[in-house]
Amino acid sequence: MGLHVAEIQARIYLVRGVQVMLDRDLAVFYMVETGQLNRQVKRHIKRFPEDFMFQLTKEEWGSLKCQIGISNARGGDRRSLPYVFTEQGVSQLSAVLHSDLAEKGRGKGRGTGTCPKPKNQEFTKYTLNCSLMAA
Repeated sequence: MGLHVAEIQARIYLVRGVQVMLDRDLAVFYMVETGQLNRQVKRHIKRFPEDFMFQLTKEEWGSLKCQIGISNARGGDRRSLPYVFTEQGVSQLSAVLHSDLAEKGRGKGRGTGTCPKPKNQEFTKYTLNCSLMAA
């Protein structure tokens, strides 16, 4: 799956002074439902400290919806507040999702390839492409 830098960068937001990505955007990139992604996170919650992932407050979600133009009709009206993931959280999420795929037998025959992180790389294409490489 080839992701374009602009496609990823457009979905990186600054919240609480940290670059993050929304759970719903990551679900699209990982080709899973947002609910499934969040269930897997809750199942492995000890692997996601607050500096990896946190839930937006009502005010933060309202502000972010305005900034990025999400209307209630386009998915802005959720039953629960969204979770956001830092770069470390995205990497951990990849490990959790890929291990669950392997447990279900869908990961058979796939290489586990390593992807060393380039020095001074920002939270952009590297994180998702490396994480999705094994998918």
